Amino acid sequence: DKREKDLLTYAKYNLNIILVDITVGGADFEIELHVKNNNHFRMILEDMKRKFSDIIRSYETFLYYKEYKWVYLPV
Repeated sequence: DKREKDLLTYAKYNLNIILVDITVGGADFEIELHVKNNNHFRMILEDMKRKFSDIIRSYETFLYYKEYKWVYLPV
């Protein structure tokens, strides 16, 4: 679908979106953002909702303030 490709292109060229995951079942389209603050996050989310309201039916957000790195093998 053209609109889905437009959404993927939007995500590809947005410098704050660092990961795009297209899945089957559950969430069809997942992104990971790195943003400056909560206002910056909301600005990007509102922009996406405005531009793609015809294909975004619902969304959920998860905020992570710290991410840990797991090392499974000895260094």
